[in-house]
Amino acid sequence: MKEITELVKEFDPRIVLSRNCLYDQFGIENGEKILSSYFEDVHLVMYDDYLEVDDSEPLMDYIMSCHGNQNEILKNQLHQFKLFLDEKIMKQGSIRITKQAGLFICKK
Repeated sequence: MKEITELVKEFDPRIVLSRNCLYDQFGIENGEKILSSYFEDVHLVMYDDYLEVDDSEPLMDYIMSCHGNQNEILKNQLHQFKLFLDEKIMKQGSIRITKQAGLFICKK
């Protein structure tokens, strides 16, 4: 969901939404290598997925629930941040957020 990161960075480049990059520990990029230590056959099936967000409130709620420093940075700028998101939505009709998703099928 890189578009969320890009949005907050555009508003304030100091914002980091997550201090732990879970996809570095296990994700689509490295999952096959990790799983191949335990399974003879590992196959990745990708799933194209995205969100169309046309309301800033749920997007703000999600952003504020992340485990980064956004609460500290945005606490005195929430109104301005909402206006920033609302303007993006108004200009584009919605904010499209891609989700890179997949399923590893493994056999012993």
